[in-house]
Amino acid sequence: VFGTIYLMIGIYGYRYCVRSRSLTLQLVYFAIQIPLGGLLVYLGKGAGYNAIILLPLVGHSVLMLPGKWDYWINAAILGSYVLSIRPYHSGENLVWSNLLTFLAGQIFIVAFTRMALDEEHARSDVERLAQELSNANQHLRKYALQVEELATTRERNRLAREIHDGLGHYLTTINIQ
Repeated sequence: VFGTIYLMIGIYGYRYCVRSRSLTLQLVYFAIQIPLGGLLVYLGKGAGYNAIILLPLVGHSVLMLPGKWDYWINAAILGSYVLSIRPYHSGENLVWSNLLTFLAGQIFIVAFTRMALDEEHARSDVERLAQELSNANQHLRKYALQVEELATTRERNRLAREIHDGLGHYLTTINIQ
């Protein structure tokens, strides 16, 4: 039952929080999901790979939260993990060993999620710049046509002046004579 609730909130709650862009709602999402995920790890007796149930929350924190909030949420996720496995491991060395493994997974997810976000932002910037370049090229084509028309008009005017000044005077002189 707890696993189903965790998954439902993780799927539908995450989507709702991303669309709403409300920091308060996003923090409430994590305030529910972190203890629920910790409870699932606790009920699994901290054994095996059940700790990975908390790792999607790490990616969610990077994707949803602005600024330094994702660091605080990741610290809470790490604390929830430690509190969940501590009752089942008698030795501190085993807790530290598991903690370091979980922390490595957290760091890996944070790093690669940030890299994916940076790549997505860079791709959208490239697309925007390509569109701006295309618009600028269209304007340049228009300006080039205008320059060509102006050059043609100038040349026609120059020829008309030469005909008027040179040939016109000769014809007038011939006509008068």
